[in-house]
Amino acid sequence: MSEPIQKDLRALKRSKMRESLDGAFGDPLITFTTPEAARKLSQAVDEECSRLEKRVREFSRSSNEPIGSDAEKVSAYVNEREQLADEVEAHLKEARKIVREAFAAEPSSLKRKELKKALQELDKTDNSLLKERTALAVNRARVKHTVSGQMNNIRFSEAYMTAVTQTLPDPGDSLYKKNERSTEQSSFRNRLIKAYNVESLEVFETLGASEDMFQSKGIWNNSPDSLWCIIDHKVYDLTDFVDAHPGGNVVLQQVAGQDATAAFYNLHRHEVLQKYDHLRIGTIEGEQPEVVERQPGGLSVVPYGEPLWLTPAFKSPYFNESHRALQRALREFVDRHVYPEAQEKEQDGTYISQNLVDKMAQNNLLAMRLGPGKHLHGRQLLGGIKGEEFDYFHDMLVLQELARANARGFEDGNMGGMMISLTAVQHWANDPELRDRVTEECLTGKKFMCLAITEAFAGSDVAGLRTTAEKTPDGKHYIINGTKKWITNGMFADYFVTGCRTKNGFSVILIPRDDNVETKRIKTSYSGAAGTAFVQFDNVKVPVNHLLGKEDQGFIVIMSNFNHERWSMVALICRWLRTICEECLKWSHQRIVFGKPLIAQPVIRQKLAKMISLTEASQSWLETIAFQLNNLDYAQQSKLLGGPIGLLKSYVTRCAHEIADDAVNIFGGRGITQTGMGRVVEEFHRTYKFDAILGGTEEILADLGVRQAMKFMPKAMFADSLMDNLNDLYGTARDEFEIAMEETESNTVYAADDREAAVEAFGALKDAYEQAIREADPETGAEIQRRVGQRIRELEAAIENMQKLAIEGD
Repeated sequence: MSEPIQKDLRALKRSKMRESLDGAFGDPLITFTTPEAARKLSQAVDEECSRLEKRVREFSRSSNEPIGSDAEKVSAYVNEREQLADEVEAHLKEARKIVREAFAAEPSSLKRKELKKALQELDKTDNSLLKERTALAVNRARVKHTVSGQMNNIRFSEAYMTAVTQTLPDPGDSLYKKNERSTEQSSFRNRLIKAYNVESLEVFETLGASEDMFQSKGIWNNSPDSLWCIIDHKVYDLTDFVDAHPGGNVVLQQVAGQDATAAFYNLHRHEVLQKYDHLRIGTIEGEQPEVVERQPGGLSVVPYGEPLWLTPAFKSPYFNESHRALQRALREFVDRHVYPEAQEKEQDGTYISQNLVDKMAQNNLLAMRLGPGKHLHGRQLLGGIKGEEFDYFHDMLVLQELARANARGFEDGNMGGMMISLTAVQHWANDPELRDRVTEECLTGKKFMCLAITEAFAGSDVAGLRTTAEKTPDGKHYIINGTKKWITNGMFADYFVTGCRTKNGFSVILIPRDDNVETKRIKTSYSGAAGTAFVQFDNVKVPVNHLLGKEDQGFIVIMSNFNHERWSMVALICRWLRTICEECLKWSHQRIVFGKPLIAQPVIRQKLAKMISLTEASQSWLETIAFQLNNLDYAQQSKLLGGPIGLLKSYVTRCAHEIADDAVNIFGGRGITQTGMGRVVEEFHRTYKFDAILGGTEEILADLGVRQAMKFMPKAMFADSLMDNLNDLYGTARDEFEIAMEETESNTVYAADDREAAVEAFGALKDAYEQAIREADPETGAEIQRRVGQRIRELEAAIENMQKLAIEGD
């Protein structure tokens, strides 16, 4: 700090006015910068008010002693403190003026930096002074209330307005923003509620009867120094937010002193108001909100924003009161705990917090992620549900409510790896002690787990895996070497359920993380919150009791959870589809184009109709499969549901493709912008292909569904289908033979080409015949041989004779 400034500040300290305050305040420039000193400063006033209130209670019971003198005493005490505060504020303004003038004249950037620090310290003092003024205003209101015994809404409004106008700092006093101002006003409201034991905020949030009251108070302003506006009957002070506004200050200046509701909702999501609620300073009395704000745990009021079974007017045979109780509890838990963190982690790419994991574990939410089973027995679940009654519809609710966090990367990072890997340990671990210990560690959130099958060299092709597991000479350990790629949760996993090549096949081994396990982050289309990793195993030594299932028979271990994994993915996708439909419905009603809402355009309504239809069809198919999972045992599920679930997932991911495309077109440029109104649509459009790849690609699963259907075709019908194809090929080959034979006998120039065509056609017939025999069951194969085998052999002999004839002719 320059010498002239130091001299002026020392002169200020030596002033008589400053010295007169030392006895009461000590050093104001120090006192107000320490929270403890500020509390001590107002403690005396609080104690006096408490004594007065006690006297009033005693007087109301039995005493006729007047209390006016006590009230006067407290009021005088408050006045004295306010006078002292005024004097301190005068000192602060003078000091700030000196520093600001020096700042403007100082050419040295280093000294300007020191002056900025001085201004910061003065701002801290100013904020502490604001706290003191707020405390004094509250105590003055307490005195009035205590003496009168009541205070109506108008008096509360006036008391609040007086306190706000008295405590607002001058925006021109500092180079720095005073974002603490609105925070102090919020604290003031809370202190009023506490002081008067009133449950509702509405009385204190009403700033006045009308806009006229604002103007009469001299605070309704549309200048850069005091920029207020109304959004949906609430008043916001944006004075200190102007420079921080992403859209610049011009937009805010255009709505200063006006009702900006329409302009705001044409540009912003409602959640922006929730994020910046600290800028709200009150409401307009007599006006009702136009936007219905959903409370934590509440249902969407947008048509098709919830599945039909959650819509009040609709009924479903699948869901009972236990499902509804779990849904309500889950919805509130996600809204309060999961959604805020999901949005934060999705943006910064960090992993799920241990705090949230612990909360989910305490509510047995981690255990519910594995689906129904004995691991839930004896547990009390959210909504008062017993673990024994948890079924696949409860499971579906868990999946879909968690997906409402609208953060695709975080969604997988939220124990997604554990969900698809821990079941392998539970069902296939050969060591009960290991199984129970690892299960408990994971379900309590102390350890994390992932599934590590895919490699850079092979995915669905298990035979192509290169990670090896070789037994030590004493047969007590496996030595693991190799790499895995695109492993969800791999970055923070403590256990890896890993597919390895063993001596005579493919095995699955539970590998704990140690110094020889290295993980590197892979950057994908969605957030790093998923913990997607490249994993390297370098001579990792694992006890043989970590083998899951039997050695060389690991394929069945991996396949055993595929149905639940794929069905779970469908449940998540269906919730996303519904969320996108809701976003598009809201936006199309909100967005004004050529003077009309976007929904007025027929082409937009057609897109919405298709999107809603695809969403509802997907949800209905999902619920149908859930009902089958509830009523089929594991063996039946494995035999019958692999195909239908494969077709379901393939269909739903195709629906996601169409819905993502239409949603972006509805939102326009906002649909490809990661922030703002189209943020959710942009994220879905960027990440929906994950579900078309993970758990089996669309093409592979669609083929699985058809191939499984082929197995259940009636044998006679299957034989008829094969025979139709073989008869067509036989007819073609027979025609080519007859043409070639005629040309050969006539010895024309076309004979050689025709003979070659005949041989080629017969080759296609014979290949199809042999493949049909090879793939059909024995009974169907015998039927095909009976029907067409003799004719094919006769045609083959005829073609051979034709070839001999051609040779003799040459």
